[in-house]
Amino acid sequence: MKNKGNKLFCISCFLLYSFLINAQNTVAKGGVSLKAEFAFGSQNQHFKLGSYFFGTINIGNFGTESGTAFSVYLFTKRHGLKIPGLAYSYELFAMTGWGKSTNLLGSTIAILPTESIFNPKGVGGFGGIGFGINKDILPRDLKKFNSRRGNFLLRYSNSNYSINLNFSNDMNFLLFKGQGTDLGATGSLIITAVEIRGYELRRLGIGLDVFTPVPDYLQLPRNTINSDDGWRNVWFNTNPYKDLLHANLYVDARFQENAFSWAGKIGVDSPKIGAYVQNVIHDSFGLFPRFSWPVEQNSKLFYEFTANINATITNDFNHLRE
Repeated sequence: MKNKGNKLFCISCFLLYSFLINAQNTVAKGGVSLKAEFAFGSQNQHFKLGSYFFGTINIGNFGTESGTAFSVYLFTKRHGLKIPGLAYSYELFAMTGWGKSTNLLGSTIAILPTESIFNPKGVGGFGGIGFGINKDILPRDLKKFNSRRGNFLLRYSNSNYSINLNFSNDMNFLLFKGQGTDLGATGSLIITAVEIRGYELRRLGIGLDVFTPVPDYLQLPRNTINSDDGWRNVWFNTNPYKDLLHANLYVDARFQENAFSWAGKIGVDSPKIGAYVQNVIHDSFGLFPRFSWPVEQNSKLFYEFTANINATITNDFNHLRE
């Protein structure tokens, strides 16, 4: 028993010593951004006020990064519907990995904020994995689409460059905390490359967003649209907005300098792409009916442009050129 006590004491001393050594190498960085934003496009038009917080903690070569964003916005067009309203959105995420990133470049992995929090005085170098959640809270008839999505995150950066992957879906599985409703903004995938060049940030990426109506679970899935001539079960949808389907494949470009940010998306809204992506997923499991994608329709032009002015402050600089 005495030997065990001595071993536990030695182990405790070693762990305490290791913690104290690493604590001396602990570096914490963070920032906050407040913004006013205007967006217009083929499916969305709004004026938004929002806040965004992002921070990193590095202990030796081990790092964690996390962020949270909240916005309130007035819209005149949402998901292609020309109706006015007041809505809210939020996003939370965290990553862990290896590296000593202090330039806050991980803030660019978020979906909802169109501006980024970055520190040109910091250094890069991070490879990590993470999870998060995001949700759009819509009013009145649109509230039926208020599905929470889970996010799976991958990030790698070196110096002032970063490559990000954000896969978002409403499935609920282990650390992937979507709402599991399979409606509204059901999923998205965006891969981006980002560069900090002094007080400028440049980002280029490619993305896919999928939006589906609410299935009518009171009817048998015997819809003939997207059914492969009756071989597949397909949901009927509930009113209103039973035909509201989008599959936007686009190029995403962003530029930010000091307190100003511009962003643009341009691509196609393609029922064939939406049907292909969701049919592969639903048919593979074999238990889920398809959605009624109008596969005979042609693709439409998809575009969205945003501009915002933001006040960004970090613990190293106030985002104004010195």
